[in-house]
Amino acid sequence: MLKSIKNFVFMSILALTYLLLRFVHLLSFLRSLFICPCGSHRHLFVICSFIVRLLFVFCSFIVRLLFVFCSSFVRLLFVFCSSFVRLLFVFCSSFVRSLFVFCSSFVRLLFVFCSSFVRLLFVFCSSFVRLLFVFCSSFVRLLFVFCSSFVRLLFVFCSSFVRLLFVFCLSARAVRTVFYLVTLCLVTYRTTTSHHHRFSIIGFIDIFDIITFFSLLY
Repeated sequence: MLKSIKNFVFMSILALTYLLLRFVHLLSFLRSLFICPCGSHRHLFVICSFIVRLLFVFCSFIVRLLFVFCSSFVRLLFVFCSSFVRLLFVFCSSFVRSLFVFCSSFVRLLFVFCSSFVRLLFVFCSSFVRLLFVFCSSFVRLLFVFCSSFVRLLFVFCSSFVRLLFVFCLSARAVRTVFYLVTLCLVTYRTTTSHHHRFSIIGFIDIFDIITFFSLLY
């Protein structure tokens, strides 16, 4: 942009210098015309040709200025558009990069959160299963201890009951045997002493009946 402005100023200075030289030449020509009035037709032709030349130079200068201005404007417009496109590209690339970084960070954080949640869930489930296993094993152990204690107490009670029953049966049998012997002795004594040492058939029959009765009791 600065280079195009310098070129424009340089071309303007050259054009103004050229016009100034032409104007000085015209003044010198007019001075010579007033000093030497002869040959008016020739001087008139020279004046007209000079005016035409000046017009041509002025028009060419205007056209050149327009060309320089248009080229500078087009160049500036191109520079502005290229700068705008470059800035837009830089902005879009930065936005896309920032969006990618944000998405990657979000995905990373989501992955970390999900992995932490899954880890905590696994720890909770393992702890729950462990506690459930400990509770079930403790319950089964207590149930086994209770059942074994109950069976042991039942066995002790039944064995004690059977022992007491056996002892009671043995005691009853011993009492019955003693009672049988005492009764037998009394009956024998009664039969032997009732007839003054005379053994009769009736006494033996009574003894036999008593023995049969006690044998049926056994």
